[in-house]
Amino acid sequence: MMHRSVFPTFLVLLFGCSTLFAQTISDRPISLELGGSPGGGVWFTGGNGNTESNFNVYTIAFYADWYANQRVAVEGEYTFGFGMSQDLTFRNGLIPGQQVPWTNDIAGRVLYFPQTTTARLPFYVGAGLGRLTLVSRRQTKNLGYDPDVTSSGSFLAPNIGGGVKLRPKAMSPNWSFRLDYRLLFVKSNNDAPAFFAQSKSRVGSQVAFSMQYAFRR
Repeated sequence: MMHRSVFPTFLVLLFGCSTLFAQTISDRPISLELGGSPGGGVWFTGGNGNTESNFNVYTIAFYADWYANQRVAVEGEYTFGFGMSQDLTFRNGLIPGQQVPWTNDIAGRVLYFPQTTTARLPFYVGAGLGRLTLVSRRQTKNLGYDPDVTSSGSFLAPNIGGGVKLRPKAMSPNWSFRLDYRLLFVKSNNDAPAFFAQSKSRVGSQVAFSMQYAFRR
C-alpha cells in the first residue's frame, strides 16, 4: 500500500519546489531584457492637411533593455515599418490603393517603473529620442518620392509613452509579454517629400505587442 502514497507525495513536493524556484527566480533583479515585436503599427497624422497625407505602416521591432535598478532601465530599439497599400488623400485628392514608403526607426529611451519590475503587473512610463527614416519605392513616385532621385529622408523624432508587462502563470519567470503605446513627434524637414512633414511637424501613434526574455543578476 505504501507505493500508492509515494507518487502523490512526490507530485506535491515537486510542485512545491517548482513554485519556490519560480518565486526565487522572479525575485532576482533583472540586468538585461531582450525582446521582439512581431506585430504593431504606427499611424501618422497631422502636418499640412492641404498638401500632405496621413498614412499607417505595419511594424516589427527588436529591442534591448539594460536595468540600472528595478525601477530604471535604458532601452535601445530598432523598428521597421512595412508600407502597405491604402487609400490616401494627397493635395486634396483621393489616391485609392496607394502604397507608402517603408520606415526605419532607431530610438533610445529611459523607462521608469513606479512599482518596480517585481510587481504583479509592472508598468512603465518612458521618454526618448529617435531618428525616423522614410525609404522611397517605385510605388511612391506619384507622391513625389522617387527612388531614382531620393532614396530616403530622415527626421528627428522624440517620443513619450508607456507600457505594461504580462507574465501568465504557465510561463517561465524569465519570459513575459509586453504591450506598448508611444507618441512620436516627427520634426519637419525642408528636404522632406511633399506628402510628409515638409512644412509642419507630424505625430505618430505607435502600438506594439512583444515578447521578451530577462537575464537576471
